[in-house]
Amino acid sequence: RCVVGVPWETASKRAVLWGDSHAKHLLSLLDIPAREQSLSVVYWAGCPPFVGNEGNRREIRNKPDFAEDCAESRKDLFDWLATSPKLDLIILSNAWAHYPRRRQMGKQTADFDQGRALGLIKEALTETMAELKPELHPVLIIGDVPGPGFVVPNCALQAVAKLWRKPCKRYQTYFNERDHPVETILADMASDANHIYFLNTKKGL
Repeated sequence: RCVVGVPWETASKRAVLWGDSHAKHLLSLLDIPAREQSLSVVYWAGCPPFVGNEGNRREIRNKPDFAEDCAESRKDLFDWLATSPKLDLIILSNAWAHYPRRRQMGKQTADFDQGRALGLIKEALTETMAELKPELHPVLIIGDVPGPGFVVPNCALQAVAKLWRKPCKRYQTYFNERDHPVETILADMASDANHIYFLNTKKGL
């Protein structure tokens, strides 16, 4: 596991960052502030917190064992939480907006409308929060890692070459105009439960 901040063994405070590859983007941002606060942050990589619990799966092309791997990683995390030294914080970060697209229940694969997918995600997140026991170690949920929503090199070429094409949207405008239904679920979850906090990344733009 990757650790940022101060060494885990000598830290006065400890946290775990759990999420997909987008969570990994935060490691370099967390390193210096963590060092300043004698905090150690371990990165638990690979899966969003709502994939891998019973009945809630996700398919990824060229990764047929993704759901099974997530279930194993999830179990390992909760086993580790049960035996590890006291944690001061659990951080959840993912590309939240990407997930309400294709869900699989049990062994039956189906494409759902977004409303049904969001319902599955909310149900799985609620179960996950209960398992995390935020009354013992608070949970911080970080909103979507901002992304431009377009292929940056293509837009740069278009601008430099002055190609006659539809203009690429500005980064801030694009991110603020998008709907973020999963983040609405996360924000409501944080407001309805003690020791669960939500950081809205849009407010910093």
